[in-house]
Amino acid sequence: MLQVHNTSKYISPYKHEETVVLSVSLVFIILLSFLGNSVIILTLYKNNKLWISTNILIGNLSFSSLGVSVLVMPFSLYSSLAEEWTFKEGIVCNLTGFSASLLLLVTIFTHTAVSIDKYYGVVKPLSRAFTPQRTWVIVAVIWSVSAAMSLGPLIGVAKFEYNPTTLICGVGFPTTPSEHLYLALLSIIGFVIPTNIMMFVYVRVYMAVRQQAKRLLAHAIVNHEVLQLQKRLILTVFLSWMCFIICWTPFFLLTVLAELLKDRSKLPHALGVAAYWSGYSNSLMYPIIICAMSKRFREGFVVLWRLIVRVPLLVLQACRRNPLRSGKGQIHKGCVAINDFPIKVIEKGNPVLQSQPIALSSWA
Repeated sequence: MLQVHNTSKYISPYKHEETVVLSVSLVFIILLSFLGNSVIILTLYKNNKLWISTNILIGNLSFSSLGVSVLVMPFSLYSSLAEEWTFKEGIVCNLTGFSASLLLLVTIFTHTAVSIDKYYGVVKPLSRAFTPQRTWVIVAVIWSVSAAMSLGPLIGVAKFEYNPTTLICGVGFPTTPSEHLYLALLSIIGFVIPTNIMMFVYVRVYMAVRQQAKRLLAHAIVNHEVLQLQKRLILTVFLSWMCFIICWTPFFLLTVLAELLKDRSKLPHALGVAAYWSGYSNSLMYPIIICAMSKRFREGFVVLWRLIVRVPLLVLQACRRNPLRSGKGQIHKGCVAINDFPIKVIEKGNPVLQSQPIALSSWA
């Protein structure tokens, strides 16, 4: 059993019982994040007409969150299970640290872009500030800025190193003026500015929706569907804001303390891993919010989940009735033709299960 007083920089400082809790919780986060964001990406991919500005940003957010669950979280899970970082500090550490910084910044900046998109959609609906073409440019800018900000440790401004308190490689604790400056800029640009932008935007959106509802009631124009949509929009905005604050505040506190404290041993126990685990959780919370608040996306989730469950059973039943036989371009009874989404199971030339398009327009 590893105790907190272990001195090796590559050995986990957490007890075995803590490691079990951390590993189980991270497996849960990885699975839900991977499934939720994959479903959103597949749903948008199969509905080309839905590439409006909001959905483009949602797709980018899900793509970056999916990247975190594939390229970053597994390394945290590995070091948690092994109770040691066996890769030392080299190419794996640099790639992991760069990926974590890049994808987490993309996630934060995309959250900010979504809030601004909603601001123009509600407060200034006639401005057409977010056209699909402009939104793709914004996405490219988000990735470019995030990559540029993440390159600092690779060009000598700072350094990527394994932090046993976070169980992952990341920007090292600052020891030189350039490292202090880099971490300060990272905190300000990557958290303080986006947080204040979203605070301003969400307050304005809330006020605009409330004023519109009052005007409808004052003129005796009561459209219950419109009022319900407005209430759902307010709730979605509130949940998105609270989710962002709750998930990213521990990470911000960690960077501030790393900037202020000279001795990392004075950091609160488990603050490092709590900061990263909390940030990871943001990758799974957004799909849950979208699914819960948008009927269209919820229907898409239900349809895709049923297909995930039913298709293997249908394939198994078809193959049991008549095993798969090879042929020159001929589909036999029991074969699976992957020429549509998600799958068509063909039996005697007739589709047993037809994929159906999912109508989506926006998450609110």
